[in-house]
Amino acid sequence: MAEFIAGRHLRRHVQKMRAVYQKRQRFLLDALNEHLGDLLVPMESRYGMHLSATASGDVDLAAMPQAVRKEGIELHTRSRYYLGTPVYNGIVFSYGTATIPELRKAISSLGAAARRAGYG
Repeated sequence: MAEFIAGRHLRRHVQKMRAVYQKRQRFLLDALNEHLGDLLVPMESRYGMHLSATASGDVDLAAMPQAVRKEGIELHTRSRYYLGTPVYNGIVFSYGTATIPELRKAISSLGAAARRAGYG
């Protein structure tokens, strides 16, 4: 590991992955705005491998993760991350290991689930 770091391999890897994650995040932001903009408001961040989106208006998102899970998509509502009463209603998307085609499928499935629930 010391050779990996000293040989600047770690630096190159981090730079490469930063570009990959930025591309995935940009895709996810654009897709959310285009396909679910009336339902979710993405919260842009320059860090990490997760993106949070807050529900716009009085939208019940509790059933959405379960609705897309049967298609192999794992999403979590923001309530999972609160110790007390949730302040914001929303969904957390992870793009660290997801490819752009997988993110596209997740947005499409979430949009279909929202339409079935009467949103959008």
